[in-house]
Amino acid sequence: PIFQVVGEVLAGLSTVRAFRKEASLSAPVGAEMDALGRCLRCNNTIRRWLELRLEAFGSAVVLVVAVSASLEEALSPKGANAALVGLSLSYALKTTGFLKGLMTSLADAELGLVSLERLQQYADLPPQPPLVLLATNNNNLHPPTTTNNNR
Repeated sequence: PIFQVVGEVLAGLSTVRAFRKEASLSAPVGAEMDALGRCLRCNNTIRRWLELRLEAFGSAVVLVVAVSASLEEALSPKGANAALVGLSLSYALKTTGFLKGLMTSLADAELGLVSLERLQQYADLPPQPPLVLLATNNNNLHPPTTTNNNR
């Protein structure tokens, strides 16, 4: 709603200034902007929290691969295969990026589905009844005509 409110205010800016209603319109716009800021801050905080957890998980995967390679080198008579250790470490490092991309796309898909649910709720609303004018005199439905007596 913030873009709608700002658009309406900008479209009627000359009228707003003519009637000196800047103060009464700035409060709702400010409230809408504050609400938008709170939502965006919450969204960014959750994304940062998720990224931190995914980075920690990726680091744990790299640690497990490195420790297992070190144990294989220490306990195996032939030692560890350097190419296999390098390949496993490079794939372990990439898991963080893959997980981050997966979680971002899942979150975006959830936001899109919530929007679709909201549209479906609006579509299921019953339509408003048609406007019926109740008038006893049909002349009240038309604007009055003026006669020019100055001829």
